[in-house]
This record gives sequence, structure tokens and C-alpha cells, in this order.
Amino acid sequence: MTPLNRTLRALELLKISRNDNLGGAFLNTAYGSTRIYIDRLRTQCAWDAANSAGGNHEGGEWAWAGGDAGSGVVYLFLTIFSDHVVGLAGSLVHEGRHKIKRHNGGANCPRKASCDSSWSFGGANQWEANYLWWYGTQGTNSQRFMRQFALDRARLLHERAFVTHPGLNIPKLAR
Repeated sequence: MTPLNRTLRALELLKISRNDNLGGAFLNTAYGSTRIYIDRLRTQCAWDAANSAGGNHEGGEWAWAGGDAGSGVVYLFLTIFSDHVVGLAGSLVHEGRHKIKRHNGGANCPRKASCDSSWSFGGANQWEANYLWWYGTQGTNSQRFMRQFALDRARLLHERAFVTHPGLNIPKLAR
């Protein structure tokens, strides 16, 4: 599957996973806010300091996406396209939020990169985890495997993406 195809599928997932029984829940607003916050998507082979593409999420799975602070430009690096469509959708929500808020966790980050100080800061990690949590428990037009993937990723963010542990109870099994 091509990078463009994967990106379009992730955007479509944000759009069709809504659950109209939930009113203004985050699951139902994720597509609209991501569409508003991301002005341009760009693809690149890898992060390079010369391309001014935001901070380097050093190594492994976190070297996926970045953006110019507040610009609405999001760079999708080659490694992001090996992720599951649910993970890519969550990453788009995360990177879109950076138009409004940058990470503020500093050197105390449990994963050594891109942490938010707390859940209540309302940063990109909270938005990504929130979308994945809602998708995993209330998403429509999806398979249980996809909802389980979302919950697993939401729990990973919950445990490692905040300086002050949120202490929330994200379910372990998708419905």
C-alpha cells in the first residue's frame, strides 16, 4: 500500500469512526479538528536538521512525524507508513494538535522525548491518547482487532508520554 493510500485511509478512519450516539465526544470531533489544524501534509524519507521539520523524535517508532511549530505543516517520515492505520490516525491527531500546543515535559520525560507535563495540559499526547481510547471503546465501523490496537496504544501513551502520570483507567480489552 502506498504512503498516500495509507494516509488517506487514516484520514477516512478518523471520519468514519465517529459514534453519533456520543454527541460531542472526542471521537466525533477528532476528524474535524485534525482537518482544521493540519494545513499541509508532507512526506520525507527521514528527519533531517536541515529541513526544519520540528524536533527529532529520536529512534524507533517515535521517528514518525513532526511539524514546524504552529505552522500547520506536518511531515510524515517513511517509517510511519509501517504503522497500523489506527496508529497513523492517532499520529495525525497528535501532530495536528501541535498547531496549538507544543510538548512541555522537558527533560523529565519517561520516554526521553516529546512528553507533556500532565494530562490536564491538553497537549498532543492527551489528544492522541483520547482519540485512541474513545476509538477503542466506542468506535464504529471497525473490527475488534483495530479497537484493541487503539486501546493498547492509548495505554502506552498513558504510561510513558506524561511527566505526571495521569492515573486514568484505560480498559485492557476492546468490546
